[in-house]
Amino acid sequence: DSALRLMVSPERGGNTPTAVGQIHAAAAGVLFRAQREDAAGQALRAWAEVSRSEDDAYWMEAPALLECLLALGDDELLRTVYSAFQARDERVKTPARFSTLQGRSLAPLRAGVCARLGLLDEAEQHYREGLVWCEQERCARDAELCRAGVAALRHG
Repeated sequence: DSALRLMVSPERGGNTPTAVGQIHAAAAGVLFRAQREDAAGQALRAWAEVSRSEDDAYWMEAPALLECLLALGDDELLRTVYSAFQARDERVKTPARFSTLQGRSLAPLRAGVCARLGLLDEAEQHYREGLVWCEQERCARDAELCRAGVAALRHG
C-alpha cells in the first residue's frame, strides 16, 4: 500500500525517455507485486511504448519490472529486451552487470528473459555469472534470484 501511494505520474518524467521509462517500469513492478495485474500490464505496455533512441538505456530500466516483464511480457517485448542487451554487448565489450538507474544486478533480468525465450544454456550462464558477481558485490536479493533461477532451470 505504501509503495502504491508513492507512485509517480509519468508526466513528471518531462518527456525524457529514460525518466518516463523508469517511471513506467517502477509502476509496472509495484502494481504487479501488489497483485494488480491489469494495471501492471498497462504500465508494462506504456513502458514498452516509450520512444527511445538506440543509445537509450532500455535494458537498464527493466530490473524494476523484472517479475512483471517475465510474467506478462509477450515474446515480442522479451525479444526487444534481449536485442537491447545484444546491441549493448556489441558496443561495449565489458559485461553489463549492474543497472545504475535501478540499483540492481542485471543478471536475473537477462537470464530470465533468456529462459522465457527458450535460450536455456544462455540463461544458466547469466544466472551463474550473475550469482558470482552478486555474491562478490553483496547484492543479496539479486544473488538469491540467481540461485532460484539456476534451481528452476535444473528442475524445469
